[in-house]
Amino acid sequence: MTRKVSSFVSSLLIGSMLFSSTSGAVPSSNADEHWAAKELQKWTSNGLLKGDEKGDLHPDKAITRAEFITLINNMFGFKPPSVARSFPDVSSKVWYASEFQKAYDSGIVLGDENGNMNPNANITRQEAAVISARLFVLLDVGAPSELIFNDSSQIASWAKSAVAALEAKHYIAGRSNNEFAPKANITRAEAVKMLDNIMGEIINKPGTYEGDKAGNLVVNTADVTLNGMIINGNLYAAPGVSEGDLTLSHVHVKGDVIVEGGGIHSVHLDDSNIQGKLIILKKNAPVRVVTSGSTDIGQVVISSGATLENHASHAIPTVVITGDDVVGKAVTLTGDFVSVDVQKKVELDFGSGTIKDIVVNGQASITGSGEIVNATINVNGVTIEKTPANVKLMDGVTATIGGVITGSVGNGGGAIGGIGGSVITPQPPIVAYGTWGDSLADSSVPQNVKSYITEIRGVTNPLGGQKNVITDDLFGVTPNVFPIQLGANITTSYMDSNKNLWMGTTTNLIYRDNATGAFKEFGADVLGYGNVDMIIPDELGGVWALVGNVEIPTTPDTPVDYSNTKVIHITKSAVSN
Repeated sequence: MTRKVSSFVSSLLIGSMLFSSTSGAVPSSNADEHWAAKELQKWTSNGLLKGDEKGDLHPDKAITRAEFITLINNMFGFKPPSVARSFPDVSSKVWYASEFQKAYDSGIVLGDENGNMNPNANITRQEAAVISARLFVLLDVGAPSELIFNDSSQIASWAKSAVAALEAKHYIAGRSNNEFAPKANITRAEAVKMLDNIMGEIINKPGTYEGDKAGNLVVNTADVTLNGMIINGNLYAAPGVSEGDLTLSHVHVKGDVIVEGGGIHSVHLDDSNIQGKLIILKKNAPVRVVTSGSTDIGQVVISSGATLENHASHAIPTVVITGDDVVGKAVTLTGDFVSVDVQKKVELDFGSGTIKDIVVNGQASITGSGEIVNATINVNGVTIEKTPANVKLMDGVTATIGGVITGSVGNGGGAIGGIGGSVITPQPPIVAYGTWGDSLADSSVPQNVKSYITEIRGVTNPLGGQKNVITDDLFGVTPNVFPIQLGANITTSYMDSNKNLWMGTTTNLIYRDNATGAFKEFGADVLGYGNVDMIIPDELGGVWALVGNVEIPTTPDTPVDYSNTKVIHITKSAVSN
């Protein structure tokens, strides 16, 4: 693809025809017997198309970008921006100035490298196909190998998938001799015919609607209720729905539901069935989608900021959060879900309900009190506020789980689906283990802590404090900040690399945060026994504390009694909350 053509196709994501929207206009006789007369009359009657000052549609004339953009603005109901924009080659006085402002604000056009819109340039058939396929989210349908036109070899590589997608659905046809004529300019009639084939039927007035639809359905206005309807294609909640409501009650959609409009008061799905996907991709503002009753959706794809509340009688099987427009946006989930795949960096709020399996492939921040059973994390920088029941980290990945920095180190790399990585069951902020002796046999206690216990237990009499004072000679650990100072009741201490200070005393354990100067104290309710004999860092910001009231025998050969001892793990989250 050349840069010039690529820029045009990506900037003109969609288009319209020549005319502004005026309902009730009747095309003149120049279209009455035209091969596209039915579609031209339909679009005129629906207020999507109007002719010139004489009512002439000039159906066989090539369509310009300004005309094509206007036609699509009318069909999807794009709204003007709150702040007007200007373009070098679009005067504010021309009839299509507002059309380009709407199209630019909606991401339909971006202009060339100089910001020009080229409003009077014509559009080729392959360019119109690409624009239409993107507009109607059809690029995943069909494949270049399925092209049947005699001149398929002349279709540009960047247009083949779009042309194949439209042809697979019978939305486009060739000209004479089964030629697509990709580089020929598309006429006004051809543009209307192609867009009408894809659109199917349109609802552009508020109200309640019933009756089955043979193909796709576009809703481009607010306050619409669809009741007891079977839609044999896709349903498009177009941008024209804006911040209003759309309700589906007992509706069966055999294709996808694409939500590009609707506000915080919602798109409602009540006792409805979506055979395909529910795709949420509203630009510029979030939308709320609510399910209830027996509503059944196979898969939800969230590609923009959105709230999805599942109040239906069963869990939604799959939610995928993906797409460039969702990056950095807020996504809210409520209810029960079987699988959630987070592919982008998002702020995910899971307020209530249960997610059985969540896979995180984007640097997400997950907050809320909802229950997560299994979490698989494949990238660094993920945070999950509430600790899942089980966490699997890809090898070498570090995440913050329940306020605790958790890491996984393995040999050979991790992957989704259980290949490599480490399965971690995160612990509560404070965990009390058994006596020093019992802890030696506990697999949950790390080996370095057991080494300290073994060293201390090896001293028969007296226990003394020397082992607390200088530990680096024995195990390579930073010495205590304070030597034993019984007069001050300080028995042991530890300062980490950030100069956060832990101090053990004869009655409690004290933490001082260097950044804030705040103190946190753990007393008898946590320690149980009084004296803190040793503090051992856990390398994640927390500590292991060896606590006990050890009776020192009066005779040299009498063993020390360690029955009143215990091992306590205080994680970073215990001092972060």
